[in-house]
Amino acid sequence: RRSYSICSGEGEDIAVAIKRINNGKISNWANDDLKAGDKVLVAPPMGNFRLDNSLKNVVAFAAGSGITPIISMAKSLRKSGGSLKLFYGNRTEDSIMFANEFAGLDNVSVVNYLTGETKDGFQSGRLDKEAISAIIKSDLNILKAEGFFLCGPETMIKAGIDVLSLFGVAKTKIHYELYTTPV
Repeated sequence: RRSYSICSGEGEDIAVAIKRINNGKISNWANDDLKAGDKVLVAPPMGNFRLDNSLKNVVAFAAGSGITPIISMAKSLRKSGGSLKLFYGNRTEDSIMFANEFAGLDNVSVVNYLTGETKDGFQSGRLDKEAISAIIKSDLNILKAEGFFLCGPETMIKAGIDVLSLFGVAKTKIHYELYTTPV
């Protein structure tokens, strides 16, 4: 049993993204063997990491496959007239998920961070306390967002919560989903 986030928008066929993980039993099976027409037993949606439809101005911090629920939120915000400012961390440009989909969403601004290569048009480094502090200090209007969504590794989420709290963001505005935790 594995949990995956829905990455489709309202009115679209339900979709999940399954990123291959080294030695991952389910992710490798899904990427190598699962094909159209196969049947997979699924549980009903669960969890509390979801967008309140009243929010119109949202900021998200995501890393790696933590982007999957954020793309769904971006599509919902577009439909409701809202906007998303996204800060997204990956190892390389090639590992960025949903790059084309985000490029087609006019309500989303994306700043990509890369840890495994340096390229023009990308920021370098992890979304850690220093980077998130620098993001906010460079544009204090970010603090006016109605909601902050964090999804990815525990270290990034903890850094985001700490920094947002330090800048006075109410805990009720900070939402997060953990995919994995360190051993």
